[in-house]
Parts: sequence; C-alpha cells; structure tokens
Amino acid sequence: MIYSISGTITELFENSVLIKSGGLEWEMSVSKKTQEDLEKKKNKDVRLFTWLSISEHGASFYGFSTAEERVLFLSLIKVERIGPRGALKILSHGTAQTLGSMIQNKDVDSLSRISGVGRKTAQKILMNLEDLPFKIEEAPKEKLKNDLVSSLVQMGYTRAKVEEACVHLLEKKEIVLEETQISQTMKSIIQYLRESEHE
Repeated sequence: MIYSISGTITELFENSVLIKSGGLEWEMSVSKKTQEDLEKKKNKDVRLFTWLSISEHGASFYGFSTAEERVLFLSLIKVERIGPRGALKILSHGTAQTLGSMIQNKDVDSLSRISGVGRKTAQKILMNLEDLPFKIEEAPKEKLKNDLVSSLVQMGYTRAKVEEACVHLLEKKEIVLEETQISQTMKSIIQYLRESEHE
C-alpha cells in the first residue's frame, strides 16, 4: 500500500490534482480542503498522504494534505452508503480536526447540515466513529465559537439556530471570531436571531 507520495504539484483541478514524482505524474482525487491547502503550492514540492482503491471499475487514487484527513476518510468509507466520493464531499466541509470535533461531541445537527449527509447518515457516522484514531485539538477560533454558542444556548436560544446564524454571518463576513470582538459578535448574532423570528 502506498502511504504517501512526495513530489511537485503540476496542476490543480476542481476535484483533483496532478503530482509529479520520480518521472511519473499521478492524478489524485482530493477534498476541497486539500485543494485549498495546495493552491499556493503549485510547482512546489509537497507530501500527499494517499489511498489507492482498486475495483472492477478500475483504480482510483486519493490524496490528502494531512495524515488525519486520510485516517478520517478511511473511517468514513466504512460507514454504510458512504463511498470514497461521499467521504471526500464530507471532508470538503472542514478540517479533519473540525469534523472530528463534531463527531467527538456527537453533534448530529452540524453533521446533518453537510450537503449530502442528512440526519440518518449523520447518526450512522456517530455510531460507527465513536473512537477516532487521532487526537482532537480544538483550534482557538473553534473554541471561541463553541463557547459563544454555549453562552447563547444558556440564554434560551436553540443550538441549531445559533449555529445556523454563526455559519450565515461568518460566510457574509459580518462577524469575526476574535477575542477582542467577541462582545460585538454576540450582539450581531442576537440581532440576527431576533430578526429571523419576525420573518
């Protein structure tokens, strides 16, 4: 089994990359997250963790920017009705640490909001991935977000609506997850939630 390949990124496509190594050029399917990690590394030397799938339909090569993403991919494809393509779609919605944190915290609501997952599949993921084979280290911004969500839930708002508001406002760049801005960020989320109630 090929665990990783070191080489030069020659091309980046929407769902795949080309990496030249030892006189050969390999095409690998990647998640959106890995693609984003590689965007600034074209024509530079990188190491990609890999997984090779061989079936009656042929061979498919998958690449990952981190060992944790590879491990999570291999865990996801063991879940019923989640194949390699489905696993890549899930991995495209965040880092292995972020997704691992959702799984570790049994956050079925956040998982079910990932495109193509749904609540039943999210529950299957949680049942099958109870013990993640890598350590979850909460990033500072992720911790700030979780603390913020918990505070608003204690104020009477539902977790699902608060998280939906966070995602929406972050995408619109109307809030920032910085300790110095946390008071203003909370006010913006509360305002958004109140306005949503009257729609």
